[in-house]
Amino acid sequence: MSFEPDTFFSFILYILVFFFFSNLISKNQLSPALISFLASSGILVLLFLIQIFRSVFPWDFAKISGFNLIGSVQSLAVFLGGAFVILIGIISGNPLSPVTIRGKVISKKVIQGLAGLLGILLFLAIFLINFWVVWLGIVFCMAIIIFNKLKNLSATTLPTAITNPLKPLFLPLFIFVLALVFIFLKLPIGNIVSLPAEISPTYKATFDISIKTLKEGAKNFVLGSGPATFGYQYSLHRGTGPNLTDFWQFRFDQGAAALPTFLAEWGILGALIILLMMIIFFYQGFKNISPVFVGGFYFLISWVFYSVNLSLLFAVFLMMGLWQASFGPRKEFSFTQSPQKAFFTMLVCVILIVGSILGLYSVSQKYYAAAIYTKGLNLINAKEPKLDEGIVKINKACQLDPKDIYFRNLSQAFLLKINEVLNNQNLSQEQKQTELQKQISNAEISANNAILINSKNSQNWLQLGNVYENFASINVTGAAELAISNYQKAQELDPQNPQILLNIGRVYKLTAETIRVQISLLEVAEKKDEEKIKELKETLNKTLEAALKYFEKSKELKPNFSAAYYLAAQTYEIKGEKQKALENYQIVLQLEPNNEDVKKKIDELTK
Repeated sequence: MSFEPDTFFSFILYILVFFFFSNLISKNQLSPALISFLASSGILVLLFLIQIFRSVFPWDFAKISGFNLIGSVQSLAVFLGGAFVILIGIISGNPLSPVTIRGKVISKKVIQGLAGLLGILLFLAIFLINFWVVWLGIVFCMAIIIFNKLKNLSATTLPTAITNPLKPLFLPLFIFVLALVFIFLKLPIGNIVSLPAEISPTYKATFDISIKTLKEGAKNFVLGSGPATFGYQYSLHRGTGPNLTDFWQFRFDQGAAALPTFLAEWGILGALIILLMMIIFFYQGFKNISPVFVGGFYFLISWVFYSVNLSLLFAVFLMMGLWQASFGPRKEFSFTQSPQKAFFTMLVCVILIVGSILGLYSVSQKYYAAAIYTKGLNLINAKEPKLDEGIVKINKACQLDPKDIYFRNLSQAFLLKINEVLNNQNLSQEQKQTELQKQISNAEISANNAILINSKNSQNWLQLGNVYENFASINVTGAAELAISNYQKAQELDPQNPQILLNIGRVYKLTAETIRVQISLLEVAEKKDEEKIKELKETLNKTLEAALKYFEKSKELKPNFSAAYYLAAQTYEIKGEKQKALENYQIVLQLEPNNEDVKKKIDELTK
């Protein structure tokens, strides 16, 4: 659904989670709530451990090793680490006692056995993933549990049956030592299981982007660039380092950790509010350390070292809400004695109910749109593409939930439709012309709609530029200028992207080829217009120089960008500078040793 975890709407949901659990869960219901959370974590870890060796889900995207219901493998490890420290906090606290569920009593031994089994499964999954942030969080939480035990230790209050007062410390101390060792000890887990790695910007790069965002102006300094906008700031302020990797076209929507990401999105004011919330929770929680506080501390401290998703943010506010609910009975107000207050309360409740129904309807509609959109993409990308059916589905998704990514891909689908029309030999010239005009208009409108929805996304401007570049290739008047203009707007939002510069150079090269054709036609004409030919040749040289300028800039940003060297070589060929063309072709061959076309070109130029 492209439902980012850090949108303004998402944070409203998290705050509601906090208020609902802090007000609707009584102190007596705290244990069942924690048991539900731990049981859910048990299901997650069990599915994950099975998934490592054999896929349990029927969907194609779930066939990969490490697929889970939380997110990335590292995100799952962070989530399970929170469940693990809560479980250890419960086990290390009061001895586990029988539990009554729907009138049936589950014995103490069964409870202890289930808790032990869950602990082993959680630790096994964490061990296999072996993510240092999780081990660090476990170290902090075990230290808190040990500190709390030592603080409450008193020889006068100990039962005489307990011969060793330090016995409750053995388990958290053992886990503390193990976690501390695993932080520094790099075990060859890859020889046991193969799990996908997670790629993210470095902490320094994330912090630099946040600082540059704050320096953009007073608004950004105080309020930030806005919720869920880190990806745009990444495109705007990132360095050229990623261009040398395989992820140079990937835009990271979050940084290395949540706190520096929030600094860019929420500004100084938002960062101070978040820090204040953390400080209040830590200060109050250390006065009354409980398993819930340990879990909340773990999830909050992970913000310093790791990014977040919906499940991790939900867990933070869930733990804070349960911690607030653990303080015992709350004040209750009766409105029966005041009709005005009763009416006002009823009105607020009605508004909340209506808002909830509308919100549920909106989310359901978005989900349905996402499902239709995915089906449309699958139809277009199938081995035997069904382009028309795919366009219909993506167009319906755009109507249900107008997202820029939907319109962007709809525009791309219309470009594919244009190529289909051009290659259709069954259409007459008149039918082909009518259909082309229709599809050209559809592609342009869809790309413009994406920009109207989100003008801060460089990919939308890039797509509109791509649309006009395709129009220029079929000789639509003025399309080349519009393509360059839109590519330049994309470059303003993503200045370190070598692909955009390549595209601009490619349009200039396409324009130069069109001018060459015009010159050739004028030179073979019965009456040569020498002045026009001279003017066109001057324009041709300027256009070729402009193309080369952008190709060179593209190569500077990405020195191993073979496409830039290839197009530069072709451009030098057009100019007649064969030596420079040969040099660029040779670099392409170094980057692509199996490129037969380039080998032939080098042989031709060498001869």
